[in-house]
Order: sequence, then structure tokens, then C-alpha cells
Amino acid sequence: MAHYTDSPVKQQLVDRLPKRISSIKFGIQSNQDIANQAVVEISDRLLYDIENNRAPYRHGPLDSRLNCGRVLLEEPERQQFLKELRRPLDNLRRTQVCKKINQQCRKVKICPYCASVNGQIRKVGVLKLLHDKFVSYNKSTSSKKVPPESKVIFDSSFNSARQENPKLDKHLHKAMEDLNPLRVLNLFKTISPSDCELLGLDPTQGRPEMFIWQFLPAAPVCVRPSVAQDNASNEDDITTKLADIVWVSGMIRSALQKGSPIQTIMEQWEYLQTQIAMYVNSDVPGLQQPGFGKSIRGFCQRLKGKQGRFRGNLSGKRVDFSGRTVISPDPNLGVDEVAIPQLVATNLTYPERVQRYNIEKLRQCVRNGPSIWPGAQQVIKKEDGGYKMSLKFGNRDMVAKSLTIGDVVERHIEDGDIVLFNRQPSLHKLSIMSHLVKVRPWKTFRLNECVCNPYNADFDGDEMNLHVPQTEEARAEAINLMGVKHNLSTPRNGEPIIAATQDFITAAFLISSKDTFFDRKTFAYMCLHMLDNQTAIDLPPPAIVAPTALWTGKQLFNVLMRPNKQSPVQVNLDAKCKSFKARPGQCPDMDPNDGWLVVRNSEVMCGQMDKSTVGSGKKDSVFYVILRDFGPDHTVSTMNRLARLCARYLTNRGFSIGVGDVFPTESLRTEKENLVSIAYRQSDKLIELFKQGKLEKASGCNMEQTLENSISGILSKVRQQAGEYCIDTLSRNNAPLIMAKSGSKGSDINVAQMVALVGQQIIGGQRVPDGFQDRSLPHFHKNARQPPSKGFVKNSFYSGLEPTEFLFHAISGREGLVDTAVKTAETGYMSRRLMKSLEDLSTQYDDTVRTSSGSVVQFQYGADSLDPVDMEGPTGPVQFYRTWTHAENLTWDNKEPSLSPDEVRTLCDSMLKNERKRFPRRGLLNNEELGYEDGSDYAIDEHESGRRFLQSIESHVEGLASNLSRPSDITISPGRIAIQLRPITATPSRSKSAASNGGDLLIRANFLRRTLPLVPISGYPHAARALIETLDDNSHRVLVEGYGLRDCMATEGVVGTQVRTNSVMECGEVLGIEAARTTIVDEINAVMGYMGIDPRHMQLLADVMSFKGEVLGITRFGLSKMRDSVLHLASFEKTPDHLFEAAAGMKADQIEGVSEGIIMGQTMSVGTGAFQVVRRLGIQLGDLQQKPTLFEDAWNTEMKKKGGKRAQL
Repeated sequence: MAHYTDSPVKQQLVDRLPKRISSIKFGIQSNQDIANQAVVEISDRLLYDIENNRAPYRHGPLDSRLNCGRVLLEEPERQQFLKELRRPLDNLRRTQVCKKINQQCRKVKICPYCASVNGQIRKVGVLKLLHDKFVSYNKSTSSKKVPPESKVIFDSSFNSARQENPKLDKHLHKAMEDLNPLRVLNLFKTISPSDCELLGLDPTQGRPEMFIWQFLPAAPVCVRPSVAQDNASNEDDITTKLADIVWVSGMIRSALQKGSPIQTIMEQWEYLQTQIAMYVNSDVPGLQQPGFGKSIRGFCQRLKGKQGRFRGNLSGKRVDFSGRTVISPDPNLGVDEVAIPQLVATNLTYPERVQRYNIEKLRQCVRNGPSIWPGAQQVIKKEDGGYKMSLKFGNRDMVAKSLTIGDVVERHIEDGDIVLFNRQPSLHKLSIMSHLVKVRPWKTFRLNECVCNPYNADFDGDEMNLHVPQTEEARAEAINLMGVKHNLSTPRNGEPIIAATQDFITAAFLISSKDTFFDRKTFAYMCLHMLDNQTAIDLPPPAIVAPTALWTGKQLFNVLMRPNKQSPVQVNLDAKCKSFKARPGQCPDMDPNDGWLVVRNSEVMCGQMDKSTVGSGKKDSVFYVILRDFGPDHTVSTMNRLARLCARYLTNRGFSIGVGDVFPTESLRTEKENLVSIAYRQSDKLIELFKQGKLEKASGCNMEQTLENSISGILSKVRQQAGEYCIDTLSRNNAPLIMAKSGSKGSDINVAQMVALVGQQIIGGQRVPDGFQDRSLPHFHKNARQPPSKGFVKNSFYSGLEPTEFLFHAISGREGLVDTAVKTAETGYMSRRLMKSLEDLSTQYDDTVRTSSGSVVQFQYGADSLDPVDMEGPTGPVQFYRTWTHAENLTWDNKEPSLSPDEVRTLCDSMLKNERKRFPRRGLLNNEELGYEDGSDYAIDEHESGRRFLQSIESHVEGLASNLSRPSDITISPGRIAIQLRPITATPSRSKSAASNGGDLLIRANFLRRTLPLVPISGYPHAARALIETLDDNSHRVLVEGYGLRDCMATEGVVGTQVRTNSVMECGEVLGIEAARTTIVDEINAVMGYMGIDPRHMQLLADVMSFKGEVLGITRFGLSKMRDSVLHLASFEKTPDHLFEAAAGMKADQIEGVSEGIIMGQTMSVGTGAFQVVRRLGIQLGDLQQKPTLFEDAWNTEMKKKGGKRAQL
């Protein structure tokens, strides 16, 4: 159901700022600034005055004088403050500042200003710092060490304590100086300006003593509102903590006035520090939360997290002019249209300016008012500063008559308006696109099924969001950048993503089959259903004339692609269907299964329509060819016709699944039993070899792993073979088989599971493990390894599963559900990290890919500046064969034969030769003594002489080899050494002595078998194990698990140039940053290559991770090194830390990136915001003179000086 409200009319936010915010400067407020901004002193912890009708207590945390009697929104900067804090208070950054100062000064043992000893700063507890001044003296073991004067004075301060407790002497060497805030404040005040600059601080704008609060600012009441209840109120955590701070501050004031003991004052002081720490950040480790309820939310908790200010209110906001409801399908809508309920259309408005061409329409909308569609909510008059007139009350007829050109009418949404349609989670660009509005009755959003794929939407209760752009600029950007017509191909690799799906593919498959015929009445009826009332139709001639005129289903697709002769769409395509299997010596278009699609001039010659030809994911589909050759408008029109045709055809024909569709034939049962028995015999044979210890181990596996891998491979083939047999034996009218063959839903495996057998259940990449004592279930014997005991299900869903089989199948299904739930969270976080790292990259006018700050990431996008969306071929920008076929068919003329390839080549050579004569080369490029042909001859002569020289060397070496009489020691370079593995080892013959001592040898062999694996012979300590892999060409490769790339490359006999590693960091350390970047691309391609992602995206990600000269991860640590923007980093993770660091370092954010622009409400510097309008200046050509360069100016000045000196001489 649509969510709407009867609240007052939504107000459009109009930004009237005269200037653009260029940067934000972060810093720390001084105590004087805090005092100057304050309006009232808080000195009482009471919140309400009970005697004064629960009014806010004066000088309390809720004092109403905060706003000075004005509106809250007009002066949000007003703040309260606590003036009477008896002791300076620690800021949360004081610990880090002290640590930084100590690190900078730790090498200086004696202070040059006060001659005090410089020791170590240690953090004790949460908010306490200790200064171990004499750690060097105490650790010294020298017998001649002399205590410094400051230590003598420090030890003498404990004289009275030692007199009372003599045992204190042995603990005096552990005594440390307490660095309380007052002590630190005095130290910070004595830091010189030059030392502040060494600490990274600008002494003119901020000094270290500003890190310690002497006046505590209190937030305005509007950010910590009170929730009123019956005779009570629910206060905000900030207000409660502020009252506690005032209370403790008052206790310290009274303790000082009464002269209380120092111990009492120090305890109260520490408690005050704890309360202020929780006031700022309640998640400081070590702070004890009060009670057992929810934790206190300080200022840091309000900023960070998903519900914090940055992610919840600045980067992402709740908006007006939006709606949300359930979605449902409607094939009669266009692909670029969305049906909106009339109830939603009357609540969403668009401000349309009155012009002479729309004034009558808008007057009628004003007369209808807010409750009748199409109506209007309010009118904004252009006179008197643009006052607003609500149409909910008053005389609407009078308002309609008073409309003038220039007024703005907030009218209802009507047909043809532009809206943004979005489904969450929005994981890629196509999750939000713009559609055209169609206002319809009922209560759901409706859309064409072809556009479900980019949204990943289905109709089992999904809800989607709708947004109405409120300006003409936003509408223009939505149409051209986010329109469905302009996003038919996915940016992933340029393949079509909006195309026919599921039932449409099934209907297209049935219509285009060989045995589908229609009479004239039915054919015309189907044509009229797929065409709109604006398109004319030319019926093609019938395929069969006698005994009655019949049209084929393929001719319906002829009309679908080209309804009449005036249509410019002439498709030429050769593509293989989903079920195509190449047969040697046979033309593809003669496939008996009609699996090769041939289209000439929009006429289907052969082939069936399936997912490969009308679905998404293929560049040789019908829709993609129309998109590239005739544009998106014709593509969308063809897609709309297909949706209407398929929906009507399936409605009339019917298509359903019953029990009879999964009934196996007798031959299928026999074949299944035969396959299962063969697999069982092979498995039993392997199990027997395993028990005897004769099973040959696979490379890198022990005997048990080899057994499991072998049995899993055998049993997995059973289901595949049964599926292939099902496809061959089931009826061609079988509904599951039709869906599997057409690719609309399911696969051969699903058909086999329903009809033949479910097959082996895999859990964690292997068979079902033992869950009990040496067995998977108590129904089997211990150590049972037969297929039934390890998850093999030989029954089908039709025949029914046995109890153990049902349990194994449930275990496997549960694993899939758990993986889905876990991967959803992991992939969501990974997508967010990638988005934050790549969001501000853009291609500039010089073809470079840069960040928002101007840093170059790539000199050319993808090294070729090609956009995957616009590339026709799978690897190149143009698919030459299809382009040639298309051009050849368009220009075909029976009277004039086409040119042969040789004639085309000869013609091109002659044309190029004529052009060379017209534009000859000059200089060395066209030297008459040495032409291009002569240079080629010389190069050929050099190759011939080199070949003859190598032949002479070869004959000489062969002569030397034939004259060798005895072997000798030779030295071969490591590059010439190859590892030779003998695949067959001869079994040594047993000697008589060995036979006589067989018992002793057996004992010795068992001893050696136990001890030899423990004896290290050679190798590298970082290499865990090494495997030898045999390649297809009988060559071998050694796979090493572990580290040690440099050692492996330097090993004698190893070709260093052929060594590879998948460790990015080690590769960067050994071979450099470019090698690490290549390793990143290779590893991403190895993991995600099967997804069809364009390699340019992988290269861009690898360049982002390495363009700083070191390998940076797509994490918060890597992002902090890639970007300098404070707002960008704060909107990702660790929000308080980045803000504290920016304030301490007095950083400036230039507001250049995407996140910064969204937070500040400004246009980002990418896309339509990357350029500005340049004003033409009224300057003539002669008004401008060339400015001399720096060197010319210096040279002229120097020459004038020399000339003046010469004149004086």
C-alpha cells in the first residue's frame, strides 16, 4: 500500500545562497571564543521550575534564554557555557598531543628552558597521565651515577610520608609525577611558537593550551530536545550528562571554599573529568556505563555510525516528493514507462511555470484542486516576493482566472512526467533509472518485465521507491543520463541488460519453432496485438500457399523487427542459439535442431529465439544489433512489441507444469539404474584400493583426500549424464524441457533432479563429512565410505527421497541459505568500500583519469580510452564480420555483383598509392637514395645472413659433438638448466643378500619411514610445501606454498623471468609497484573472470590501489592515504577520529569530491558539474600582448645592467 500523509503541502527547498562554499577550515576554539559565543552561564543542575508550571529553570541546562527570544532556526550558533569550572579539564585530544610532544622531544634529556629532566609519559587508566622523569637514572647500573638535583628535590617531598611508613623507601624508585590538566596547561602555555610549528601547529591560529577546556560549551536545546510526558519528561543523554557536570563542578567550588582535604578535591576532579569524557565520547575504553540500561550517546555517537549525522542526515537523507509501494508486472507498458497509482499522483507534485502554451491546462488543474486528479496543490505568485496560495481552501476559480505568465503551479503528477525509480539495495548505477509516468488506478507501481533485470526485482512482494525531480535541470539530467533508453547496456562489459526475460523467452521460443504456423486471421490478430495504434503494418507473403495460406512463427518476428517498409530497421545477424552444438563438416545454418539464427534484412531465415538471441547477456542478440545500428528508440519499440506479443500468445496458448511432465519413461529408469550401478562399482573399487594402501595419491593430496576427490568426480558425472539423457528422451513439448532449452528458467540439471535423480550433495566443497563417531549418520556403519553414506541421492523428486537422502538434501540446502546470508553482509560492506574509494574518479578532457583533487590515476582509461558500453565486439570496439555482413546486405544489387576480397584489397592499395603520390614525404623519410623498399631488402638480407651464420654454428657444434671421446665436467648457466621428471621408474631387482635379510630390512624400512620425513635436507624456511604439476604439453611446473619469491628466483636451475606469485605485497617488495599492480589485475581476473567483467574496470581498481607508489588496500587505512578530504573520510568510518585530527592539524577541506558536495548541498565536480560557462570578453585581437617569460625578463634586466656599466666606463 502506498505510504502518504495528509500533512501540509510539502515545501521545496530553494537555495538562494549568493556564493559557493569553496572550503571548510577545521580548527580548535579558544577559551575566549567559547566565552564570546555564550549567551548564558549554567550554574544549576535543575531542569524545570516546579513552582513555575514546569518552566525551564533559569541558569539550568534547559534555560530558555538560549535563543534570545528569537526563532531557533535563525540563530543556531548560540550556545551556553559553564563558566565556573574550578579546574581546567582535559580535552579528549590531550592524550594524543602529549604523546606527540613526548615523541618529538624524547631525545632531549634536559629541558633547555627549565633544566628539568625529560622522562617517559605513560597512560594509566582511562584519563590519567604519569611522567616517569627518572627512568634513565633508576635503570642505570653504574656505581658512579649521581642523582640529578631535581631527583633529590623530588625524593625529599616524600620525607614526611617515609617517617610515617618506613617501608616506603623500597618503592620510591617507582614514584612518578602526576600530569594533571592544570600541570599540563601550564606546560603547554610555555611552549614557544617555533616549537608549535615543529608540532605541526600554526601558533597564530591554535596553540597546544587550546586542547584543554577551561570553559565547557553546551549544545543548544534544539539538538537535545525534551520529550514531554504526563507530569514528567524524557531528557536527552546530553542534557542529563550536562546536569551531572554542573553538579560536580558545584561540588568542587564548595569544596574549595570550605577548604576540604586534597584527596576529596582530587576525587571530585577525576569524577568531573570522567563525566566530561562521557559527555563527548561515551565509548572511551575503560569508562563504566551507569546502570544496566542502554549506553549513553555522547557527541561522537551522534556523529558516527549508520544512524549518525554523516551517514544518516548528511550523506543520506529522508526526502519529500517520493513514494513507495509494492510492484507488479504489466507487459502492456513500455520498457521506459512506469504505472503510478492515482492516489500517489495526487500527493506528488511538480512545480510547472505558467506559459502561454500551458496556461489553460494549469487553470483547469487549479480548478480541480488537491483532491481531484489532475489537479494542483498550491500556486506560487511571481508578485510580492513569490507568496504561496494553498488550493485546499478558498475560491479556486478566482485563483485560476488570476493566473499570469510567470506564476508557478504545484500540479499533480501526470502522464509523461519524469520520475526516478529505485530498488534497494542499490548496488550499481542501474539500480535507479528514470521512467515516464503513466497514471493508472489500483495501488501498486507497475513496470514492464523486461526492465526487472537491472533492478534485480521480482514480484513476490518487492517494494520500490519513486522520486520526482523538481527542476528542469534535474529532469534533463534524468532523461539523458538515467533514462532507460540510454542504459540498455550494462557498464560491466557492454552487454545488453534490459531484454526479454522468463515467460517472454519461453513464448519467443515456442513462436519461432519450426512447426508453428498461423492462418491469416490468427497471424493478423497477433500482429495487431503487438503493434500500437501509431504503427502501420505490411503483412508478408505466406510461407505456405496451398492447400491453405499459412504464415510461420518466424514471420511474426519479421513483422516485429520491421512492421512496414517505411521502417529503417534492417537487421542482419548470424548467431548461435543456446542449444547449438557444432558438428564437424556441417554448416551451422543446417543444424537439425534449428540452433543457428540467421537474419537478413529483418527476415528470419532459420533459428529459434531463445535467451541467447532475445535475452540479456549476449552481444550477438537481436536487440543489441538494433541498438548499435538503429539507436535506442527502435530498440525499445521492438522490445515493447515483443512483450505484448509474448504475453498475448502465452495467454491464448497456455503454458503450465504438471506431474506428467516429470514422469520418467521406462528407458530413462533403466539408463539411470545402469549409470548408478556403474558409479557404485567404480567407487567400491577405489575404496578397496584405499583400504589396501595401493591408491595412487594425487599431487598435493594425501590418500584420503585423493579418495574423496575421485569419488566426488565419479558421482557428479552421474547426474550430468542423466540430465543429458533426459533431454534426449523427454517429449519436445515437455514444459520443464522447453524452459531449460530456451534458457528462460532452470537448466538440464534441474530437469534431471526432477525426473531422474537428485545426485551427490556437496557440503563445503566435498561429500558429507562424518558428523558422529566415524560416520555421517547413525544409519550407517562406522568408517563407511560408500556413496549412500556420504550424501549421494539416487532418487528423484518424482520418486521421493528416503529419510537419509532427505536429511542430506536438507543439510546441503541449509548451507546455501547460510552462505547467502553471510555473503550479503560481506558483499554489501565490500561494495561500500569500493564506492568510497572510486566515487570521485572521472575522465578529464585530456583523457586522464583523475581524482577530485587532480591526482592522476591513469593517463588513459583502460590504456585505450574505450568505454565498454560502446564497444560492439567482445574484445574490440567494432565487430568487423557483422558490420561487413550488414553493409553487404544493405548494398546488395543483383545487377552488379559485389567485389571479392582480392578486388577490395587491390582497390585500397591503388587508392593509397595515389594518396602517397599526392602527399609525398620530405627529408629523410623520402630520401631518394634509400627508399622504403630498399630498407626492406636490406632487412631481408640481414635476416638471411643471420640465418646462414646460425646454420654454420649449428654444423660446427654438431661436428664437435661427434668428436667427443670421453665425458668431462661442464658448467651450464642456470638459464639452460631444465628439470626433468622421469614418469616411469624401473622397479629394482631384489638381490640375494636382500632376500636373505628380509626381516631386518623390513624393520629398517619402517624406522626410516618414520624418521626420514623429519630430517631437513634443503629448501627455504618460508616455503610450506611444493607440488609438481604436469601441464598439457607434458612440461612441468613447480607450485610452492608460502613465501620467498626472491629466494625462488635466485635458485639455480630456475628461470627467474618465469616465476610468478599471487602475493601482492611480496611482489611489490621484490619487483616493484608495477609488478604488484599486474598481480592485482591477475588475481582479480582469476577470481571474477568468469563473471564477464571488462578488464578495464580491473585495471582501474589496480591503479587506484597503486597510484600513490605503494600498495594500498580498499579499507579505511588505505582510503586515508588515498584521499585528503576530511568530510570524505569522516563520512566513511572513524568519524570522530578524522574530525579530531583535522581540528588538531587545522586542515582545510576544498569541497571537491562527491561526498563533500552532497554533504554541503553543492554541485559535485564530476559529470555536468565538471565544467563552467566561460564568458566571452569584449577584447580585440590587438589588445593582448604576449607576456615575457621569467627567463626573458631576467635576461633583459641583466643585459640592461651590463649596458649601463659599459656606458659608465
